[in-house]
Amino acid sequence: MLENSAKDEEAKKIHQEYERQRIEMELLQKKMREEEERFKKQMQEQKKEYDRKLKNDMHVEQTRRKMKDLKKNVEEANEIAKFMLKDIKYTAIFLTKFEEESVYSVSGASHDVGEMPTEIQIKVENFDTGQVNNWTIEKFQDRLAMMRDNLQQYEENQSMDIAPEHDPFNEKQEAILLGQAFYLLEGLAYLLDDPRKMPIVSPNNQIVGHLHMNIVPCLEDGNEDIPEDDLPEQPEDLKDQPLYFKVKISELTNLSENFGSNLHCEYKFYLDEEPCKTNVVTEKASKIDVAYEYIHHIDCVTDYLLKYLQDEKLTIKIFGTQDLKKQGKAKVVAKAPAQAAPKQ
Repeated sequence: MLENSAKDEEAKKIHQEYERQRIEMELLQKKMREEEERFKKQMQEQKKEYDRKLKNDMHVEQTRRKMKDLKKNVEEANEIAKFMLKDIKYTAIFLTKFEEESVYSVSGASHDVGEMPTEIQIKVENFDTGQVNNWTIEKFQDRLAMMRDNLQQYEENQSMDIAPEHDPFNEKQEAILLGQAFYLLEGLAYLLDDPRKMPIVSPNNQIVGHLHMNIVPCLEDGNEDIPEDDLPEQPEDLKDQPLYFKVKISELTNLSENFGSNLHCEYKFYLDEEPCKTNVVTEKASKIDVAYEYIHHIDCVTDYLLKYLQDEKLTIKIFGTQDLKKQGKAKVVAKAPAQAAPKQ
């Protein structure tokens, strides 16, 4: 009987050891699956970042060639406008995009390799109407072709009467970039809100007002009262966790007199492809209530996102329409511009 009891005890120990090993194996397999999933997500983010950089580098080289080819066309457009008694100035400008900022600069400015502009636009200053617009290269080329046709028509019949639908100088005012503000994201890495009053920097690097905003961590339902035990001691504590936060843009203040009207703000967070936009405020004043709030959701915090939060800034762009002070008609040119080159 003692022998049977000893055998039962031995069998029980063997069963317990088997169960222990089985549980350990299941936990190990679960951990391996989780590690594999995290690795896949990291590889996907790395590939996306690499593809974006490669695409940007190729675009930089294309932009260099485009600006060189565009210079003569801009000069031609200015000559035709002046001859047609239009007080309009065309200028090729760069839209330079860096990780934390995007600023316009005059086409003659120098740039280091790797910091070349990634987009060219044509700034149109119409002193007859007091309007400012920015055109894409494609739109500018279409309008330049119309200018050439009108110039040829004038040379043939000495008439400057142009139907509005065929007038390349007739333009509905569009929103342009008026300024930008930059918000430090480090507080979000600690799940802390960080209300800030940030200077708005104009395209020519002048401070033209202030933007008031905050990024507020929250729960999935939007509740901003996060339990103290859930606050990370270090940003790394957020890794592999979901992240919820609100972007709040409350107002624009101390706006310069000629800052603009029909204003709206927009921004891109992390790897967003499309910008988030506020509603358009039509009034023109030194203080504008924006009252924007939007909840963002990140499925899984990665090392790359943590680095982004600790090292980068969120760029808030302010767009609107802008008026110029009228400067009167341009002087008549004694002769027509040189014969335009054929369309490419």
